[in-house]
Amino acid sequence: MVKKLQNSSGRLLNSLKNLDIKIYDIPTLSYLFIWIILIFIFWKRIPLAFPFLICHLVLLSFILIWMIKPPQLKIAKVIRNYYAVPYLFIFFGFLNHLIPFINPGYIDQQLIHWDHWLFGQHPTVLLQRCQDHMFGTDHFLCPGFHLHLTGH
Repeated sequence: MVKKLQNSSGRLLNSLKNLDIKIYDIPTLSYLFIWIILIFIFWKRIPLAFPFLICHLVLLSFILIWMIKPPQLKIAKVIRNYYAVPYLFIFFGFLNHLIPFINPGYIDQQLIHWDHWLFGQHPTVLLQRCQDHMFGTDHFLCPGFHLHLTGH
């Protein structure tokens, strides 16, 4: 029995080694799995839960298929290598629709509190300091622009 278990675990490890996993696959798959779970948890709150679930499963399946069987056609390889870019736009579109149903409250105060905790101050103040330091002179922007502003 132990020998049989060792053989099956060895085959599983060999199968995992043969997967074509890109560095951006892991966060993308994690994101999709988390949202699939959230869709199931908040199924009754989300008006179009089934179409959102199908969309997430389709996006997930493309990645899994590409990991198991890498594409051979050149255009398919390009899509495989750069799929994360259009996925980001799709994800933000989904977030715009899903978050209000999962957390219908006004969360700006919570986000401001987290920013203050993370940065030790309001991030806008920190960014303003960086901007003043880096872009405080016309010379940094562009020499031609400086000449235009000063008239020299």
